[in-house]
Amino acid sequence: MNSSTCFPSSRRPLRWIERGALILVALALASTGAQARATSSDADSDADSDLFRRERLLGESPWLKTASARWGVDVEAVYTADLVANVDGGIARKRGFLGNLDATLTWDTRTAFDADFGTFFLYGLLTHGERPSSFVGDLQAVDNIEARDSINLFEAWWQKALLDGDASILVGLYDVNSEFYAIDSAELFIHSSFGTGAAFGGSGVNGPSIFPTAGLGARFKIEPIEGFDLQVAIVEGEPGDPRRPKGPRIRFDSDEGALVIAELGYHRSATGRPDADEDATRGAHRRRVGRAWADHGDFIRVGVGVWAYTAKQPHVSRVDALGEPIRSRGHPGFYAIADFDADRLDPLDTGGLSGFVQLGFADGDTGPFDAYVGGGVVYEGLLPIRPDDEAGFGVAAAFAGDALRDAARDDGRQAASAEIALEWTYRAPLLGWLSAQADVQYVINPGALRDRPDAVIAAMRWVVQL
Repeated sequence: MNSSTCFPSSRRPLRWIERGALILVALALASTGAQARATSSDADSDADSDLFRRERLLGESPWLKTASARWGVDVEAVYTADLVANVDGGIARKRGFLGNLDATLTWDTRTAFDADFGTFFLYGLLTHGERPSSFVGDLQAVDNIEARDSINLFEAWWQKALLDGDASILVGLYDVNSEFYAIDSAELFIHSSFGTGAAFGGSGVNGPSIFPTAGLGARFKIEPIEGFDLQVAIVEGEPGDPRRPKGPRIRFDSDEGALVIAELGYHRSATGRPDADEDATRGAHRRRVGRAWADHGDFIRVGVGVWAYTAKQPHVSRVDALGEPIRSRGHPGFYAIADFDADRLDPLDTGGLSGFVQLGFADGDTGPFDAYVGGGVVYEGLLPIRPDDEAGFGVAAAFAGDALRDAARDDGRQAASAEIALEWTYRAPLLGWLSAQADVQYVINPGALRDRPDAVIAAMRWVVQL
C-alpha cells in the first residue's frame, strides 16, 4: 500500500481534518481583520491595487474594463481546488487532489450596437486530478468537479430575446443543468446529486448534456404569465464521444438520438412581484427571460420537469448472445424541485435560512437508479463575526433499480435498496477573490451495496476568482 496516497494509521485522517479546520479558522479570522481594515481605509483609495480588497486575484485589467464598458464583453476565470479523503470505509482509505478551471467569455451585443443581436457565450473547461469515486466506491459521486483529465470547450452558444423579452431561444453547445433542474440553494454543496438528481444525472449512454460534457442542442423559453415560465430543450442523446474522452467532444451520430427535456416553473420574489429585484441587477436594460437573465431574487421557486431519450438505451444488466447490452426504449423520467429563501425565518437576524427539495424518477432498466430524493438547508451568517459565511446540511438518497440490484447479485454481492449520502459543509469567504470550504460526508451503502462499508469523507475546497 502506497503511504503517499493511503493512511497507514488511524491518527493520520484526524490530523488531516484538524489541520484543515485550523487553517480555515486562522484564515477566516485573518480575513475578518483584513476586511475591517479595508472598510476603514480611505474611500477614494484604489481597491484594485489592494490584495485584500480586490475582487479578482490578478486584479481588474484596464483592457477588460474597456471591453465590458464599450463592447459588452465580460471575461471570467475561476479555479476550484479540492482535497478529498476517504478516512474510513468505502473501497480504500485514500486521499486525492482534483482541480477545475472555468473560463468564460460573454458578449452582450446590446452594449456594442444600437440593436440586440443576441448574446454569445464561450465556456472553456479544464479538469484534472483524482477521481474520489474510485476509492469511495459510490455511484452518485461525492465531488461535483470529478471528471477525466481533459481540456474542453464545454459550452458555446448564442441566445436571442423574443417577444419583447418574454421569451428567448438558445442554440449551441449547451449545459441543460444551467437552467433545468437548477437550484440556487443547493450550489453550496459539494456532492454531485445536489446539482443534478441522480435519477436524471445517471441516465444516458454518456450521461445527459451536463458537466463535464455538453452536447449540441437548442432551447426555447417563455414566460407566458408573470411568475410562470416554460422551457423546452432538445440536445444530443450522447454528448461527446465515450471512445475519445479527451479533447474536443463535438460529434454527430445518427444513431445517438436526442434528449428532450421540458420544465414548467413558478417563481415569486419576497415582495410578491416576480421581477422585484431585477431593475437593480439589469441596469438600464429591460428584464429578459433566458440564460443568465433570470436572476429574480426569488423567495420561492418550484418546478416540474419531464425528459426522455428518443433512441433506445442499453440495459444495465441484460446482454444479447454476443455479450452486447440489450437496448430498449425505456420510459420517460420525471423530476420536481422546490427552492426557497426563507429570510423571514431568521432567528439570528443575519443572512437567513434557505433550503431545497428534489424528487426524481427514471427507468431503472436503462439507468442505475429508478428514484431519487434529496434536500438540504443552508444558513448564512451563523457566526455574528462572519456574516457572509454559509453552513449547510443535505441528504441525497438514490434508489437502485431492479436491474442494478440484479447485476450486483449476479456478481455475488449483497445489493442494497439505496445509496444515501449525508453532507455537512461550511464555506467562508476569506477575501474578495478567495473562499475556503470544509466538508464532511457520510455515504451509506456506497455503490448500492450492503457488503461495502459505509464511507466517511472529509474534504477541503478552495475557490479562487482569477
